[in-house]
Amino acid sequence: MKRACFYQRLLVLLAYAHVCFSKTPETVVDTLLGVLFVHTYGDRTPLTLLPIEEENNKYWESLAGSGRGELTTKGIKQMHGLGKLLKERYMLGATNSKILPKQVETQERSSFRAESVSSGRCLRSVAALHSGLFSTGSVGNQIVPIYPTNLHLEIPTDELCPRVAQLRDEKQVSDKWKHEETRSRTLIDKLSVLVSLWPHLKGLSLIDIQNIQDPLRCDANHNLNMPKGVTDDDYKNLTRLNNWVREEVMCASDAEKRLYSGN
Repeated sequence: MKRACFYQRLLVLLAYAHVCFSKTPETVVDTLLGVLFVHTYGDRTPLTLLPIEEENNKYWESLAGSGRGELTTKGIKQMHGLGKLLKERYMLGATNSKILPKQVETQERSSFRAESVSSGRCLRSVAALHSGLFSTGSVGNQIVPIYPTNLHLEIPTDELCPRVAQLRDEKQVSDKWKHEETRSRTLIDKLSVLVSLWPHLKGLSLIDIQNIQDPLRCDANHNLNMPKGVTDDDYKNLTRLNNWVREEVMCASDAEKRLYSGN
């Protein structure tokens, strides 16, 4: 499995156990101390809109209450369903998998805590998950306090971190980067028409690929048509290229991992 950046979809269940040894080493007692669920947000709207996608843009703009990069109704249902799945599996399931405390079924919530990046899509995702986990049926009914953290959700900007700009500039003149850009030039040139109406982009480079892949990925998740001339193979190759760029920019070195993960 490739190294995963924080953008990857993931769900991790960690059960902490305290191991107590008695005088006889043959007897070991495991005591569950806590359970930690780590998850990302649900389906969201695009971070950017492509000017050439007029019909699709009308669809995204019609979603009431959803701005750029915000949780959609589909995303709310996803997170609610995930909460129900966790409840059924780890509280109502087989005896050996019942690791959630009984407080889930009562109103004793003091032992539960949620932390989230202070972004609308993240906070709403946590609330939707709680609505399924605690069977409230209401996303807005906050049962467990949600504590926003100071973690950066988006990619650090040049203004916030000059070191990010330095590493990125060094990356773009490396032989490996130039080789991939040459190998993908046909695809890049074909897709450049999608951003031809953006005055701030004079040409499309590898570093700009995410600005195209993100809205097309959101389109695909909502069964919207691809722009005219963009084939399924183009989209697959674009996704592969975007993943490669993210891996190279954010995860290729220890320095980049620290900068982009906030550690």
